Amino acid sequence: NRENNFVIEDFIDSNDGMSFKIEDSEYNLNVNGKHNALNAGMAIAIGKRFDLTSEEIKEGLKNLHLTPMRFQKIEKEDLIYINDAYNASPISMEYSLNTFDKLFNNMKKIVVLGDMLELGEKEIEFHREIIEKALSIKCNKIYLYGERMKKALEIVKSNKEKVIHFTNKEDIKNLLEKEQKKTAVLLKGSRGMKLEEIIK
Repeated sequence: NRENNFVIEDFIDSNDGMSFKIEDSEYNLNVNGKHNALNAGMAIAIGKRFDLTSEEIKEGLKNLHLTPMRFQKIEKEDLIYINDAYNASPISMEYSLNTFDKLFNNMKKIVVLGDMLELGEKEIEFHREIIEKALSIKCNKIYLYGERMKKALEIVKSNKEKVIHFTNKEDIKNLLEKEQKKTAVLLKGSRGMKLEEIIK
């Protein structure tokens, strides 16, 4: 059982994916997020244990495909949707918001958040924390959908000027379609909220 001394260095998240170094070899992936870099780092460590070369591992990582609706980039005219609507928990919401914060800062950015389901009696507090987190990142507007998000918004203490709650997805879709310039849109919510239906 050898000790694992692999360290991820020079991590860069960009609109096209991410890059990082391990043991002076640079790896490029077509996905985003530090959590995905950690997953890739573990895959690289396993590959090294099986005596694969850095080049063989890089070739394998080129073919990496995430499950649909996991930070999946979909471009439609002037809108770039980041469809992360596969599922949602407070932790995965925070990962998505942190990643989106660092991307697409050369264009308008809109965050669309749906309810997180099955969180128990503290669910409204969890939703409030996520709205506060969304208000802290670089984005122009925050669109909320779902009864839990509505209740949580009522107790948010930050300036809520850029937040709008919607009672149906069609209104969100119609508003996004009216955007006049290049806009990145993050969609994040529990599977039951079906936020992918917003993509025109």
